[in-house]
Formats: sequence, C-alpha cells, structure tokens
Amino acid sequence: MTELVPPTAQDLLHVVAQARDTPGEPAVEPFSSMEVIWLISWAETRYGVEFDLGDNDLAEMSTAGDAARALGHLIALARQAGARDETAVP
Repeated sequence: MTELVPPTAQDLLHVVAQARDTPGEPAVEPFSSMEVIWLISWAETRYGVEFDLGDNDLAEMSTAGDAARALGHLIALARQAGARDETAVP
C-alpha cells in the first residue's frame, strides 16, 4: 500500500476553496478558525490519523504554508505513534 504524502499549501488552498463552495476561486488567507478546523478534519480523514491539538497548534495554521508545515509534522508524528502501537506486545 502506498503511503500518502503530506498535503502541500496548494492542496490546502483547494480544500478551503471547496469548503467555501468556491472551487474555481482562490482561497483567501488568513484562514478563519472554522476553515482551520475544516482542514484538520479533512487531514484526519484523508490520512487516517487523529490529532490532539491545543489553541497554539490551531493559531499556527492561519496560512496555507503554515498549515501545510504543521499538518505534515502532525501526520508524521501520528504515523510514528501508530507504528509504535502496532509493534507493542499486548
């Protein structure tokens, strides 16, 4: 099975444009708090991970570039945690 690569800033702009129901128009930055929540939910579903985020984490995702970096890091951490969980002996 091929592992999905983390989202790019362009991917996230596309997701926000779809969430705004304006897929043909570019998304406007900074993102609203609701749009950040949308991006997190989208990433959790797409990458099969779950994030436990605080207010500071959310505040760091106000632009597509910042959100792409943060989500890429969070996805990597979640995958590492998942790999450790899979190798744990019950």
